[in-house]
Amino acid sequence: MKRNIRAISSAGIIAALYLVLTIITVYFNNLASVFCLLIMPIFTAYYSSIYNFKQTLLLNLVIISLTLLTGFIDPLYSLFYVLPSLLIGDLYGFLNKKKIGYYTTIFLQTLAFSITNILSLLLSEIIYEINIVEFIISDDFIINNFSFSILFILSGAEAVLSTMFISDKLNKMNIVKKVENKMPLYGYISIICLFILSILFFFIQANIYYLLITMSFVISIPIFSDIFSKIKGKIPLIFLLIFVLISLSYILCIFKLYGLIPLIITSIFFVYSIVKIAIYIYNINTNKEK
Repeated sequence: MKRNIRAISSAGIIAALYLVLTIITVYFNNLASVFCLLIMPIFTAYYSSIYNFKQTLLLNLVIISLTLLTGFIDPLYSLFYVLPSLLIGDLYGFLNKKKIGYYTTIFLQTLAFSITNILSLLLSEIIYEINIVEFIISDDFIINNFSFSILFILSGAEAVLSTMFISDKLNKMNIVKKVENKMPLYGYISIICLFILSILFFFIQANIYYLLITMSFVISIPIFSDIFSKIKGKIPLIFLLIFVLISLSYILCIFKLYGLIPLIITSIFFVYSIVKIAIYIYNINTNKEK
């Protein structure tokens, strides 16, 4: 009973704070509005980390109803900004309760940001008849080949900043995020699947091909740490070299040269992942025999 009362009172406070912050973002187009958008997911992340799905869903419905019914806020603003911030916070809290690690959370948050950004772009084109991608990027070659990758990278930057910010604030509330010490098994499986799909889409659709390659690079970041943890002395130099190599491969692709180079680079991660999975299966079989 006490927990239910606490959940209701917390939901009321968070809903009121959300409404105030949303009004600030609407009427103050400056750094204050950016800061408000950044901190808004913290409240739902905190709430969904503590309370169950039904209580979290109820909080979301209350917040959306308040922003729509008060008359201070354009309904489309609620659709474009309030709803995504709620979903991002909810996802963080859900992953936190499931003990999902820090880096996996960032990747899943990146996917969530990508989906919400794509929906926002589609709705802006349908409702306002504005193609934001064409408005920002005038080059048809980049739009046709790299627009998905650019969106994924921007979503990744949003996810990193959001996760870092939320984690820092929740740590002060004794809600600590687990950090992985090594790449999870599903990370290696994902790299293998992405590599196979990349080969397929290399011949079919360039935009999806480069998106899959970009996702492979992002997921493979822990592999760098795993390899370089065994190498002492020249780690920063090796990181710099790989960053330059990856950047150069994209630049060559932008100038319509050597589109196969990124796939060749990801083949290294593909082979490494197969070896890791083979070692994992071997260890399981060895333990069974014992």
